[in-house]
Amino acid sequence: MSKHDDQFLDELKGLKTMSSIDPKKKEEMRMAISKHAKKKRAQQKRKRQFIWMATAAAILLFGIVAATMINQQNMTVDEPGTPPDSEQVQGQDPEEGSEEEVNEEPENTPEEDPEEGEQPVEEEKNRNLEVKVEGPYEETIMIEGMEESTTVLEYHITSHQISYQMNEFLGNDLIEDDKIVHTSDAENVKITVEIINNTALNDFATELDGDQTPLDPEENSFEGIMHHESGDIASGYYAYQINDDVLYIQFEYIIEAGDGVEPRLEKLRQSIKETQ
Repeated sequence: MSKHDDQFLDELKGLKTMSSIDPKKKEEMRMAISKHAKKKRAQQKRKRQFIWMATAAAILLFGIVAATMINQQNMTVDEPGTPPDSEQVQGQDPEEGSEEEVNEEPENTPEEDPEEGEQPVEEEKNRNLEVKVEGPYEETIMIEGMEESTTVLEYHITSHQISYQMNEFLGNDLIEDDKIVHTSDAENVKITVEIINNTALNDFATELDGDQTPLDPEENSFEGIMHHESGDIASGYYAYQINDDVLYIQFEYIIEAGDGVEPRLEKLRQSIKETQ
């Protein structure tokens, strides 16, 4: 039997099967196929709607971004101090208003109209320091009754014509507007040197805390006071009248790590002098 004959027999068998199916069954199959086809069409419709909505959203977003960029590029800043036209007083001529302002003359007050040849005096409480550092130099200090060689750096405050020597182990310095801060490598000793401009020592002393003791002027020829507090952390200050300013030195150090600090503070006091 040929291949064509086999296919013909298969088709006959299929027709025979269909003829044997109950009409009710055929109707159920037809309805199931129809329902499936409707469901398929609904899915395809939703898919097309989703694609359309996504495309519309993308176009809308692009339009918003483009409009924002154009507005930013075209945006101009109004001139400061120029009121909008709507704020002009009704019935007032702008030229008249400006003419009146030009013709107005402010009344002079004693503070605004100083006598000729006199200039207002500005206090220089925060005049910046100008500092020059030289050294190191070798020096000798007395520690527990014995001479000991050490090295020092010499600091010249050229803006105030004052100089002093600081032991090199306190050579970590930070120069700020009106003070110089010295610290040791271990950060267990800190000394601050500050200039208080145009200030009398007696007036400045009233602003300081603690009992005050006069310093020996033979150390450096300047009138001065001191204060010292003991404890786990020793602290205190020196204050000297030098010309019209006060040289204010504050110190603090840890007692356990502060061997030899007192002799070095004494050397600091002795080294203070005026320069040309």
